[in-house]
Amino acid sequence: MEPIKFIGLDDGAFIPKISRKCLLLGVLLKGLRLSSISMRTIEVDGMDVTEKTLSIIEELGGADLLITGGITFAGFNVLDPFSIHQRTRIPVVIFSRKKPDNEAVLRALKKHFTDWKVRWNIIERVGEAFEVVEWKTGLRYYIECVGIEPSRAVELLSPTILWGKTPEPLRLARLLSKALSRLSVFQ
Repeated sequence: MEPIKFIGLDDGAFIPKISRKCLLLGVLLKGLRLSSISMRTIEVDGMDVTEKTLSIIEELGGADLLITGGITFAGFNVLDPFSIHQRTRIPVVIFSRKKPDNEAVLRALKKHFTDWKVRWNIIERVGEAFEVVEWKTGLRYYIECVGIEPSRAVELLSPTILWGKTPEPLRLARLLSKALSRLSVFQ
């Protein structure tokens, strides 16, 4: 049987109010084995993360599941998981250790963006996060799912939470994106 192919996606570090670009990094894992890495740059507070994510998915050759650590990247560059799923047929799971505070996000969007309604409509459409408590470990986290039932997402993600409290595809994407973003080429 073929191992499940996961893409973990995360953004790198950036300096608020100074950086204009930010690293976006995707890792492809076949099972728990790292297979490929793909990188793009995205605009801080822009609206290009969805297209850049599609480009990463294409370069990595697709996957069975895309895992992200949030719906916003590089500040408030909002990923459209519905567009990703519609265009690739790949389910999207947004993973968070804390319950998303959408009211705080809405306040920030209204305060800082003239196009806040466009960004908010994507976030609002995703809906409420599903709380998960792992019965073996007591680990608590939240997922938002597009194109997959939460129960199936948990079934796929649970075996990948090995070191720490984050699914391995996302953990690797986060480690690599944060480390590589500190290189001057991505500042």
